[in-house]
Amino acid sequence: MTAGHTSYALDRDGSRSRLELLEAHLDRLTQRRLAELGVAHGWRCLEVGGGLGSVARWLSDQVGAGGRVTVTDLDTRHLRELAAQIEHNTEVWKHDIAIDPLPESHYDLIHARWLLYHVSDPANVCRRLVRALRPGGKVVIEDVDFFPLAAAHSRPFADAMLAIAAAVGDPAGHGGVWAAQTLPQLFEAQPVDLAMTIEVDVLRGGTAMARFWQLTGCQMRAKVERTGSIEMRTFDHVLEALGDPAFWSISTAHVALTGQKLGR
Repeated sequence: MTAGHTSYALDRDGSRSRLELLEAHLDRLTQRRLAELGVAHGWRCLEVGGGLGSVARWLSDQVGAGGRVTVTDLDTRHLRELAAQIEHNTEVWKHDIAIDPLPESHYDLIHARWLLYHVSDPANVCRRLVRALRPGGKVVIEDVDFFPLAAAHSRPFADAMLAIAAAVGDPAGHGGVWAAQTLPQLFEAQPVDLAMTIEVDVLRGGTAMARFWQLTGCQMRAKVERTGSIEMRTFDHVLEALGDPAFWSISTAHVALTGQKLGR
């Protein structure tokens, strides 16, 4: 892989079910956060790493016919249907945010969710995003952090989750514990006023998020085994428990960093 590119370890052919579960859990949080920023008619928005397009669809409704939503991804196969449905104000780009060009000083809002963990040079990506914002524009970065697993009720569950984090891919070398500490550092010396929120998941078996991690663990099982970081009998037991409504534990944190670009 060329240095600086965005990587993605998970099988994209089997990703739709995982992305649907992730949207079911995270969309309400994301929509609430973006609504609090005052996303309105006429805004120009960039959705980076659009997945199945649920956030882009919501933004399309908010900005109306007078606005514009650009949604990007390395693989746009899941976004084609979206583009056909809301083509009046939405465009889809096949785009690598680490290297492909963006217009400068253009967007009112830039949003990325669970993306920077997969980027080898996230600070460079953040600089690119800030340059693409107009003065007064807002950037919202949401990502996962595994730090709450230190307080997990089940040590095997915590070990399995950290094994998944390592196997999924960690180009920047943070080991899964990174977003709360690192996201603000990525914007150092940049003209943005920052605020951060952290919400910790209490995960219950059988829920959308539990099934998301279950599917992710199943897909990454061979890579987890190669790492030797966990006994596979324990790993498989945890994956089974994630389908049991009687199981629960403190899980990951959802970290959101919001920045407003300074200047006029």
